[in-house]
Amino acid sequence: LDGTTLEWTDGIFTSLLRRILDNQKGEADQNHWIVFDGDVDPDWAENLNSVLDDNKMLTLPSGERLGIPSNMRIILEVDSLNYATPATVSRCG
Repeated sequence: LDGTTLEWTDGIFTSLLRRILDNQKGEADQNHWIVFDGDVDPDWAENLNSVLDDNKMLTLPSGERLGIPSNMRIILEVDSLNYATPATVSRCG
């Protein structure tokens, strides 16, 4: 979210999710694995909690909601959970 204009611009994850949901090239017929590799940042991890729980819904700062399709899996590969909240850890199993 741009701090000046308050306009939302898609990042990598949101762009990939939109591409899968748009199904332009048969993405609905394929399995997709998204890997987040790096330290857990509490801010973005909190935003992923609704993606990781039973709702499987990404809510953007713009208020738009994107559902996670059943053919998509998310992996969080981290060295440490020092900055992860209990809510995020419990959703990851």
